Amino acid sequence: MHSASSIPQLLKAYMENHEDPEVLDQLRRLSEQEGMEAQFHLALAQLMEEQERADKVINQSHYEQLFRAIMAVDKPAIEGSGGRVVPIARSRWWWAAAVLLVIVGGAAAWYFNTDQPAGVITEQKEYDVQPGKSGAILVLANGSKLVLDSLQDGVVAREQGAKVVLSGGQLTYRKEDEHSSAVTYNTMVTPKGRQFQVSLPDGTRVWLNAASSLRYPTAFTGTERKVEITGEAYFEVAPLSAKGGKKIPFKVVVNNLEINVLGTHFNVNTYDDEPDTKVTLLEGAVKVTHKGASEMLKPGEQAQLNANGSLSKVAGTDMAKVMAWKNGLFNFEGMPISQAMRQLARWYDIEVVYEQGIPDIVFGGKMPMDINLSQLLLVLKDAGVHYRLEAGNRLVIVRK
Repeated sequence: MHSASSIPQLLKAYMENHEDPEVLDQLRRLSEQEGMEAQFHLALAQLMEEQERADKVINQSHYEQLFRAIMAVDKPAIEGSGGRVVPIARSRWWWAAAVLLVIVGGAAAWYFNTDQPAGVITEQKEYDVQPGKSGAILVLANGSKLVLDSLQDGVVAREQGAKVVLSGGQLTYRKEDEHSSAVTYNTMVTPKGRQFQVSLPDGTRVWLNAASSLRYPTAFTGTERKVEITGEAYFEVAPLSAKGGKKIPFKVVVNNLEINVLGTHFNVNTYDDEPDTKVTLLEGAVKVTHKGASEMLKPGEQAQLNANGSLSKVAGTDMAKVMAWKNGLFNFEGMPISQAMRQLARWYDIEVVYEQGIPDIVFGGKMPMDINLSQLLLVLKDAGVHYRLEAGNRLVIVRK
């Protein structure tokens, strides 16, 4: 099966071989995979740039038709998401931009101006930033640290009652001593630019987003299972019963918030630089408690704890947006630039600086997470967001 890396070669083969239907069929099957639409946007945009650099005549309508043929659609590839859409129809990138900019108000200097002279975008091509990858630091009970993305598969440690096995970018705890009652704790830390997955001793699976941590026992021996997190994590909790058949609850503690579950799938976002702590339920049921207040969640609902300590429940949550990070995507639908840039800062391990304040604009659309920062910024460039990418992983948003 072809992967995203084969898209550019297949596109060139299709165009150079007089639109070979077999190649088109391969492209269509590839486009059906999760997250591939944005990859096609980028590949076609880069192909146009290559043609332009080679001083070849660019037929924009041909590229548009090619994209629609691959995606089997009869409409423009990108649609607005409400509000006043930035007027980028005259731009040769309109069809390839995986992100549209929507003006919220008072930000005219930040959106694309079709009359602006060429060359107003400030771009430092000598600098680029690689995307994040799988990796984490495991802190053992004795305080020693293991950099997991530097280790080979196999048993990496033995802790109280369990051996710790690394395999295929995942960490698994396997019981060794069924009679051990001692409790020791490990902590998994994902720095900026890293994500990782761990299978806990009870079979619960946890995915950690960048700049996050998970503290957990190496064996669950009591009447409850309790872990602590910072940052963002997605849980698939395995049901567990005691010898008498009584179910053993699973608890997640974060920011004085406690999440009680028996067996369920949910996401927790508790970054310090985000305004709210959010618990989103995908499957099962959870009870979220904070200082005496509590909310019972059903699938599709989200509990929010704001900076004032107020706990509330929101229905109709966009699950695709919440889970985009786990599925390898940025989902910027209806997202202010400040929030989007915080995500980029964590994934690319960059510092984002606004020279003259934060522009009042909102993003829409999706982008894959496995691309270089320069590729992602490409879609902002032609829409009129000015930036400077400096040494030291510093992205400066400037105003022209």
